[in-house]
Amino acid sequence: MKTYLALALPVIALSLNVACKTSPSDTGDSGDTIDTTQGGFDPASDINLDWQPGEGNSGSSMTATISNTDSTGFYLGMAETAAGSAGWYGEDCLENGCHQFNSMSGVLDYVSTVGAVTNDTTLFNDGNDGTGDVYTSDGGDRLTYLVQLAGGSLDTECYVWGDAPSYYASESCHNL
Repeated sequence: MKTYLALALPVIALSLNVACKTSPSDTGDSGDTIDTTQGGFDPASDINLDWQPGEGNSGSSMTATISNTDSTGFYLGMAETAAGSAGWYGEDCLENGCHQFNSMSGVLDYVSTVGAVTNDTTLFNDGNDGTGDVYTSDGGDRLTYLVQLAGGSLDTECYVWGDAPSYYASESCHNL
């Protein structure tokens, strides 16, 4: 599953206290509650992605933060599943790139061209009103997310949520 983006660079940890806009819920599509008691780690509230819109398409970014785990880093995959075959899948962690964080927090800045996507940049942007790639006009997810923890007692545990968690069915992750 882990395919690293070209020119992968470590992401510097940031101490940001931001409100979460996109996070998984604690039930899967079937309504089954997942076990969230693993060492105090509750993926439904401890995995936080905060999309910050910029002006138009410039200046947009996403801060990823994971708390309450002894993991030392994580991998983040994103796929534009709501757009079907026309979507961007170059950051999905399957056959394509995967963002690797060597700490439990990091930032991805928006870039406008495929060739500029690296470990610390993303082609996804948030217009915060349905005009970007992240949300629909009614606030629903356009993306499907994968987070795989690295190091610690939850090493290799992975979690998926968003538009179409079944996109990651081959990875045997926890469906949030």
